Amino acid sequence: MSEEKKSGCFKYLVIGCAIIVILSVIAAVVVFFGAKSFVSGMAGKYTEKTPRTLPVPVASQQESDAVIKRADEFADAIKQDKPAPELVLSANDINILINKHPELKKAAGMVNVEIEGDKIGGQLSVPLGEFSSMFKGQYLNGSAAFRTSIESGRLMVFADSVEVRGEKLPESFMKSFGSENLADAANKDPKIAPMLQRIESISVRDGSVHVIPKKKLQ
Repeated sequence: MSEEKKSGCFKYLVIGCAIIVILSVIAAVVVFFGAKSFVSGMAGKYTEKTPRTLPVPVASQQESDAVIKRADEFADAIKQDKPAPELVLSANDINILINKHPELKKAAGMVNVEIEGDKIGGQLSVPLGEFSSMFKGQYLNGSAAFRTSIESGRLMVFADSVEVRGEKLPESFMKSFGSENLADAANKDPKIAPMLQRIESISVRDGSVHVIPKKKLQ
């Protein structure tokens, strides 16, 4: 299979979904406060003028290549509805993919995934100017923790906590935001949804993400 097809296949698998979900927190914050009020009144409280330096995954080139190869082979098998072993990814594995996989290079340096027990979260340092010129020179530095699973072929992701610049977001925001499935957009994406249908389960346990494919497409 060509490198282009491999990377395209990977782009719409689980880690791609995770990045979409994490970045959706940023969009939700802006929508909640309103673009104009965020720029004027809230920007000073929730954004910074400089990016936060996130940890760099520790891995040799050989180790990085092995993680990318394992993820791509799993993605290829899922897309083609072929048997595949369980995919187990540690936080370091995921961060290697974010920083080293060609299809995720736009997220490199913006997200650092952390896993503790059965919770997956991440540190964020996002240049908002890349999303809108009105946020030029502003960085959203913070962290978030999520619960994730698959139910009837749908990815379910809920935010347990969100902090921006060391400040917890208002309780009024989290009350409604925490009950929303942040993966709704991914579930509706015609490229992502068919692949999710081929996943039996996604779980976070013992410090790793476990992805189990269905034995055959139902």
